[in-house]
Amino acid sequence: LRGSRTQTPLYIAAVKGHEQVVQALLQAGADPNQPGMVPSRYTLSGAINNKHVGVIKLLLQAGAQVRQEDIDQAPTEEIKQLLQAKLPL
Repeated sequence: LRGSRTQTPLYIAAVKGHEQVVQALLQAGADPNQPGMVPSRYTLSGAINNKHVGVIKLLLQAGAQVRQEDIDQAPTEEIKQLLQAKLPL
């Protein structure tokens, strides 16, 4: 299921910071690692860019993969530390 301009509902909720919607979508089986927007904009990146710490935590708990570029572009030290803690070894 995709929303406007080929964005997934999970991506839209994450970018807007709607924690309860993100949580409901994840519980319903939304994949946190599916690109949220074409061509390859990931849901975690959208939450990071918009500084939605609560959403970032939900996505990480759901198994969102952390990419080095996410850490490099983290807008705050708090977000950077959250991401570094989940970076695969």
